[in-house]
Amino acid sequence: MKFRSTPGLVIAVLVLVTTACSSTSKGNSVGSGGQSSSGGALSTGGVTGYGGAASGGTSGSTPGGYCAGSPESCAMFENQSACAKVGCYWELLAGSTVTGFCSGTGTPCSGFATNYDCTFAGCTWWTGTPPDAGTGGSAGTGGAVGKGGATASGSGGGMGGSGSGGKNANAGGSSGSGGTTNTGGTAGAPTTLATGLASPASIAVDATSVYWTYDTTDGKVMKVSINGGTPTTLATGVNHPHGIAVDDTSVYWTTAATAGTVTKMPVSGGATSNLATGQDTPTDIAVALGYAYWTNKSGTVMRVSTGGGAATTLADKQDSPCNIVIAGANAYWTNSPATSSATVMKVSIDGGTPTTLASGQKVPGGLTSDGTYAYWTAADIATGAVMRVLASGASPMTLASDQSVPRGIVMYGSLYWVNASTAAGLGSVMKMSTSGGTPTVLASGQDYPDHTAVDATSVYWVNCPISATGCSLMKLTPR
Repeated sequence: MKFRSTPGLVIAVLVLVTTACSSTSKGNSVGSGGQSSSGGALSTGGVTGYGGAASGGTSGSTPGGYCAGSPESCAMFENQSACAKVGCYWELLAGSTVTGFCSGTGTPCSGFATNYDCTFAGCTWWTGTPPDAGTGGSAGTGGAVGKGGATASGSGGGMGGSGSGGKNANAGGSSGSGGTTNTGGTAGAPTTLATGLASPASIAVDATSVYWTYDTTDGKVMKVSINGGTPTTLATGVNHPHGIAVDDTSVYWTTAATAGTVTKMPVSGGATSNLATGQDTPTDIAVALGYAYWTNKSGTVMRVSTGGGAATTLADKQDSPCNIVIAGANAYWTNSPATSSATVMKVSIDGGTPTTLASGQKVPGGLTSDGTYAYWTAADIATGAVMRVLASGASPMTLASDQSVPRGIVMYGSLYWVNASTAAGLGSVMKMSTSGGTPTVLASGQDYPDHTAVDATSVYWVNCPISATGCSLMKLTPR
């Protein structure tokens, strides 16, 4: 998104906000005054009654499905154990008849009957049937969460009960010791990671850094530590670098020119390599399952191996496609023509006939998916909304209405987006359950925020005030 140019022309800026297609990286629960006490180390005498701690019961079984979540690199993990270790979640394939059970601590995990409800409650879904169940230890009840500023405090947790164990169970856990009292925190206080960003077009985050592109004729690809500091320039003299994505080893970007490229570089810097050349205005990019996926504004959806090779067309004859994301076995994107008749699309990651999931949409300002639903923002000035539709096909539904130019939606258990708003200082960073409900304002008073990313602890975005000499990269922890 290019906010810059003539100060004072607010309407012109807003038109850009509501029509630009930007790549967003993908996204837990926001702290509200420090982390809550958790009742000590919750007693683990039976994982919620399922045969004791890790040694009892089923551990490591992998249901028929795929690893989902954020960042997009979740999709590369092929078994449930590896998926859970990196903070992703395991999603059963649609129509799967695999039976299973829900387990975990901290929530009534055993009460969830479906994989979808289980994983989004922060529990773990396993195949098969539970082993002979022990009664488990009753978890410490935890203290009330501190509700606000630096002086908020949560009370200590209650005692965890001993577990009676199950088949092959550990003989109960040691009782929870009550937990330490939280001393609060600066809930809702964003920090600035970098300033003076010129024309940032997209951001992405990995375990150590936030990455972004400067979309100009003499553009740059940059990164900065997730803790802030001096930004590092990874590439200079790039012709309109636009979409950006990152995996464990490399950072990828598109150059939005008529003879555009898809380019790769080690995350530590070094030599670049072009994975694809001669692309017609490539915009947004996603990386998953050993492939880079991108949209060409001229109307195609493409992929190429991250190791190089021939590019493949997944879909053609699309109308200004952008906002591409990968979930499970499908690629999702929006077609964003210069009208109010935008569409939400999907196609197999191997190509085929595209499916229209929603039509007649207004200015999609971002898109994400968990493989079961596709979620997007309708960044219309008058009727901004957060929308959802089943990936298997159904009528779209509104999850949140009366949003002020919502953009950059990402997911990490919950949904996160920014409201760019229509005036300086009125923007906000938002959070909501994937099933809907009342949105939570995580940060208010933001100046034309855009381009969200999220990881296990924080949410990131860019503020681009009209009157300033550059944009600022922002972070909120906990999210």
